[in-house]
Amino acid sequence: MSVSVETAYSWRSLGDAYYVIKVAGWVLLGWGAVHLRAKRDSGLVLSAAGWAWMAANFGRAVADRLARMSTGDALRLGSIELAFAGSCLVVCLAGLSWSLARANRAERA
Repeated sequence: MSVSVETAYSWRSLGDAYYVIKVAGWVLLGWGAVHLRAKRDSGLVLSAAGWAWMAANFGRAVADRLARMSTGDALRLGSIELAFAGSCLVVCLAGLSWSLARANRAERA
């Protein structure tokens, strides 16, 4: 979902650094998924890195939107921007927690 929404939102500036940073996170998540399906230990590391990368990115996005709103600036798409970025942040933090918990269990086994 994030891929399609973020691509549509950034369509006019796909070379923008913020979009390229998102692409790097998606690549890490995809690469981690491929390794997890192949039952490679590196899959959990790549997944955790991808989730952490995306959480940091969406955390920055939430902070940017809150800063803009605090100065009285309007968001391009209104409050839905903040709701989407905040929701994505929560999902990424949950994914990171899942990856770390699963890696911890694998290490103890």
